[in-house]
Amino acid sequence: METYDDGVLTPDAIQAQLAEAERLSTVAWTEAEDIPLWMYPVAGVWFAGVMTSLRLMWDNPWWVVALIILLTMEGAFLGWLTKMRKANPRLRTMPPEFKEAVTGYFVGLIVVVAVTMLLISVSPLGGFVFGAIASTVGFLVYRAHWYRAVDATRARVATP
Repeated sequence: METYDDGVLTPDAIQAQLAEAERLSTVAWTEAEDIPLWMYPVAGVWFAGVMTSLRLMWDNPWWVVALIILLTMEGAFLGWLTKMRKANPRLRTMPPEFKEAVTGYFVGLIVVVAVTMLLISVSPLGGFVFGAIASTVGFLVYRAHWYRAVDATRARVATP
C-alpha cells in the first residue's frame, strides 16, 4: 500500500494513510453494537421510574430506596454495555454527522424531563405513563437518527 519515491512517501500514499486514520477515528461511533429492541421500552420504564422517584422522594423519603435500586440497575447496564462494545463513543470525538442527532437527543431529553416532572406533580401515575412512553419514543427516534448519521459517516470515510 505504501509507495515510496526515492525513500519518501508519495502524496497518494500519504492521502491513503490520512483517509485510513479518519476512518479509524469514527469506528467507536459507526461500529457500536445496538442494544436489543426490547431494551428501549425497558429503558423508558426505567426513566419514568427515576423521574417519579426523584419527584416523590421529597414527599416521602422511602422513594430514595427506589431511586437507589434504579440507579444500581443503570450502573449494571452501563457495565454490561461497556463490556459488549469494543469502544465507547465520546462526545469530544464525535464525527460531524452526529451533531444534529446528539443535539436533538439532548433537547428532547430536556423537554421530556420537564413535562414528565410537571405531570408527576399533578398525577404521579399519569406522569409515569407519559415519561415511559415519551422516553421510549425518544430513544427510538434517536436510534433512527443515529443510524442515519452512521450511514453518512461511513459514506464520507469510505475508501474509494
